[in-house]
Amino acid sequence: TYVWKWDAKNILVEINPLNSHELKIVSSGENKLSILEAKGGHLFRATLENVALQFSQVKEKNYSLDFLQIENLGIYFPNGSKLAKINRAKLSIAISQGEQKSSAYPEVSSNLMINNLKVFQKLNVPFGNTITELQIKSLITGKIMKPVTKSSFSIWRKDGGTIELKEFKINYGPLAGTASGTLALDKNLQPLVALSLRIKGASKFIQRLVEIGLVPPGNGSLLQMFIKLKEAKDAGLELPITIQDGTLNVHQIRVMDVPHIIWR
Repeated sequence: TYVWKWDAKNILVEINPLNSHELKIVSSGENKLSILEAKGGHLFRATLENVALQFSQVKEKNYSLDFLQIENLGIYFPNGSKLAKINRAKLSIAISQGEQKSSAYPEVSSNLMINNLKVFQKLNVPFGNTITELQIKSLITGKIMKPVTKSSFSIWRKDGGTIELKEFKINYGPLAGTASGTLALDKNLQPLVALSLRIKGASKFIQRLVEIGLVPPGNGSLLQMFIKLKEAKDAGLELPITIQDGTLNVHQIRVMDVPHIIWR
């Protein structure tokens, strides 16, 4: 169990008397947020500016976080060292019964947009610690239970739980890509992923993955040959990507092993 504490100097709450199902909260200036364990120990601290959010109930059993937008978010470890910084972010979430009749449980759709995400911890990544643009649109179906445990994920899988990645967009160094597809879990609760990826800068990306040791040189050479054959100058490269049985494959070329999820 976790406790969230929000410290703000100015909070404006708006409720429309003609529409009591809508609530808007605005907090200008600097805000402070703490996430603590139930016993009182800090997990993370954050500072953020110009927070705005709006909730609404569209109809019975249909709820929506119309938007949550923040600026200049800084995330810190309990010892004060900086974990990450985000210049601007916006999130929307809608919970509804949906059109799928195979499950009696609501669907959760979300849209997350982030501008300039910088991670301050040392990471083995190809093009530095800053992502210029990131957008993720998704739809989650299946029975979602709390707390998040191996048992709850097993129930979610048996209920036909999937994550439909409607749109994934990233600008990171020389790499620009968009993707869509589905994510699920197999009988061992390991990832099953099928994506269609369109990418520019694929050759430099694979070269850097080999240089930092994430992709074996032989696999990298095969991918580079494939990229030279298929990549269009302006449109980039369209690739099918799958993760199954602990292996990431690009167009049937084995790229790398995927770490096994250890459930506790």
